[in-house]
Amino acid sequence: MRTLSLSAAAAALLLSAPAHAQDAAADTIPRTSLQKGTWSLSFLAPVYGGGGTGEFGVWEMVGSRTNVGLGLGVSVGGIDVEGDRDQTEALTAVSVGLNVRRYLVAPREVTPYLQGTASIGGSYQRREDSSGYEFEDRGVDGGLSAAVGVEWFPVRRMSVAGHTGFGIHTRRFEQHQEAPDGTEFDQDGSSLHVRSFTTALTLHIYF
Repeated sequence: MRTLSLSAAAAALLLSAPAHAQDAAADTIPRTSLQKGTWSLSFLAPVYGGGGTGEFGVWEMVGSRTNVGLGLGVSVGGIDVEGDRDQTEALTAVSVGLNVRRYLVAPREVTPYLQGTASIGGSYQRREDSSGYEFEDRGVDGGLSAAVGVEWFPVRRMSVAGHTGFGIHTRRFEQHQEAPDGTEFDQDGSSLHVRSFTTALTLHIYF
């Protein structure tokens, strides 16, 4: 009887050993999906103070530390002001950006990165008031930016990322104004400016 009991215990130990080994191995694997060939979708929801901009992106890990993404940004906003002269203003902007994210260390739960972005887009703005004044602005925008940030994986297939940096932006615009007396003004021009920025947190879902 004792020999039978010892044999059963030995068999149970042998059967449980692989499971314990798998659990131990899983504990040593970083909680991240940053592996070459992995795809992800990114979402940046419009937030107060962020210009009402939302962004959707598709990314692919093209190397062990390089993530490349194509993003579509949309911004829609407007105001209505009541007073001596009621005023209405509306703005719509669309942009497409190519992002290259380079992770500074081997992927882990919290991974710092550098990111470069090249973008192009267009915008349309209209403003009018009850006095008969009207203003329209159409423009084409382009920009380059560089940033440093961090991506954090609370679970293996999902992360949140944010970064801060600076960008150079150029804009070509056409404007049309009409005064209450019917006088019209047209002008066009361009602008160039440098600015710093900090993004809201972007959600990534890996698959």
